[in-house]
Amino acid sequence: MNKDKIKGFLSGMIVTTLVLGLSLTSFAETGTKNLSVGYSNIKIYINEKLTAMKDPKGNTVEPFIYNGTTYVPLRAVSEALGQEVSWNNSTKSIYIGTQPADISNSKEEYEFANGNYTSGIDFSAGTYTITAIKGGGNVSSSNLLSGGINAIMGTPDKNSEIGLDNFYKQEYKNISLPSGTILKIDGVTIKLTKVK
Repeated sequence: MNKDKIKGFLSGMIVTTLVLGLSLTSFAETGTKNLSVGYSNIKIYINEKLTAMKDPKGNTVEPFIYNGTTYVPLRAVSEALGQEVSWNNSTKSIYIGTQPADISNSKEEYEFANGNYTSGIDFSAGTYTITAIKGGGNVSSSNLLSGGINAIMGTPDKNSEIGLDNFYKQEYKNISLPSGTILKIDGVTIKLTKVK
């Protein structure tokens, strides 16, 4: 069987499972159940290759059958397909691949100081005007070569402080910060204003 077809099939299976699971979450129970499951030495092949399923600690994890349904270790299968897996404990959600932007963070302006911030998590992904509002330092993004930024930014008084009129630039426009981009800020406080 064609490798792309297998990968597509498994990806489709995972997405279908997630969609069905998410659509039924209102009926899901919380708590603990003791299950009687069948381990039958089930093997998983990815692109015609037998793939050992391991948990993050390197322990072997095995698919099992419960009530006629085969359950596979989601993290191990996803990572074998080249997808990152993350868990959001507050929403009890599993993300395969890129996490969606946090809907509660869909405002138009953000203020950040020293630190690393991720678009789609700490602020919504998009195109921004970045303005220095306090101090002076460096602002850089992990997508520098595709519309990002790596600049020395500061306020006009910071320029006066060091005796140079144009050392610190106060504003950059149309900076692309797509989902998953890391914005690193050092020594300066900035305001991100989403471009409409």
